[in-house]
Amino acid sequence: MFGCPCYRVDKKFFTFLMIEGIVFTKLNKHQKSELKKIYATRTFRTEKSTITKWIKVSLKNLNGFIPIYKFLRQSYKNTRKENSNFG
Repeated sequence: MFGCPCYRVDKKFFTFLMIEGIVFTKLNKHQKSELKKIYATRTFRTEKSTITKWIKVSLKNLNGFIPIYKFLRQSYKNTRKENSNFG
């Protein structure tokens, strides 16, 4: 997606990596709030649009990845749960 490595569950994106960070596409409001307490975040923007449901986290180095794994796992679980409602 957007020329970046992305991760999917049953054809639905739950996260993708960018040079300057990681974007979560399936976190709920509570999870986003918790993430904002730990990391600098912002709404995902492209040149032409803003996707308010997605949240981008800046990662300056790999040390920041270990704590963020919890949110990566949650985005995955949310996507699986969402897909099971349609299955």
